[in-house]
Amino acid sequence: MNQSSHTIDAAPSASPSAVVQRLRRRYVATDDDPELRRHLGRILIARDDGALTLDPIRHGDEGDTRGVMVMAPPGAGKTRLVGTALDDLLKASGATVGEGRHPILRVTVPAPATLKSLGLELLAATGYGAMGVRQERWHIWSTVRHRLGVVGARVLWLDEAQHLMGRATEVTQALDTLKTLMQGPNAVAVILSGVPALARVFTIDEQVGRRFSHMTLTEGRSPKVARGVGMMIARFAEEAGLGAPTERDLAARLLHGVDGRFGLCMETVVDAIAQALSVKAGTLERQHFAEAWGLGRGCAPGDNVFLVDAWAGTPPLGVPPAPVEEETATKRRGRGRR
Repeated sequence: MNQSSHTIDAAPSASPSAVVQRLRRRYVATDDDPELRRHLGRILIARDDGALTLDPIRHGDEGDTRGVMVMAPPGAGKTRLVGTALDDLLKASGATVGEGRHPILRVTVPAPATLKSLGLELLAATGYGAMGVRQERWHIWSTVRHRLGVVGARVLWLDEAQHLMGRATEVTQALDTLKTLMQGPNAVAVILSGVPALARVFTIDEQVGRRFSHMTLTEGRSPKVARGVGMMIARFAEEAGLGAPTERDLAARLLHGVDGRFGLCMETVVDAIAQALSVKAGTLERQHFAEAWGLGRGCAPGDNVFLVDAWAGTPPLGVPPAPVEEETATKRRGRGRR
């Protein structure tokens, strides 16, 4: 866990709301950051000094490109991870952005997704809005491929890509369409990010699956991660003008509560700081985490990881597992008499 980059220091005179907003914009790097850059190194050309460009690596006689799938449960931080990496690449590349140029095209896949709706989202992202849902699907996607070349797109990022994973026939069509974006003169490198269900791509279409490397974000609950989170809590508290909490197991409680999902971890820390600032506390305490967690998760006090002594037995995310319906003895006996 690395807090040396993307740091925004809060001004001492800033209002509590301004402090909280600054902290919400903070980005804390983890071991997933260099791992993602290794995956990007498999699909983007590197300069002689090793720095990555935005130019896709081409394969075979047709010059096909490749892609990366980034998968994690909701709240793990995958969107910020990918977004930060691409922002850094864009800045380092010095590529022209604006005035109709979009070297990196970013689109959130709509839900529910159809090929038409996704195609129209992509066209809108390129600045082209002169097409409606009544157009034939083939025409929409032909225009998408043309527009990728017009705006100079070299990397296409589809976030929430699991929304493409519908019925088998629809998934196959979506994958075939994605494949066409990775072929030809306007081919782009493709990044898909979404929940673990996105891995179905590898079982549905082997040809498309082999074009993508896949990365699953690490789940953080180890003592090493807990120490890093503890340091982050202390640093955030200091920037908010608060004393750091003293409970030794606070970071471990937090990681258990968020089910090892780093995005939710940071969100909860900032929520607790907001709670402490709202009551003009001088020190960030476990009670502030408990109050923020209860408000955000809506869980009962007995399920609140920050309130109970036996916190390791509380349900992750504050949500008890759904009860398993058991057959009654009457039903079992009834079956036996048949």
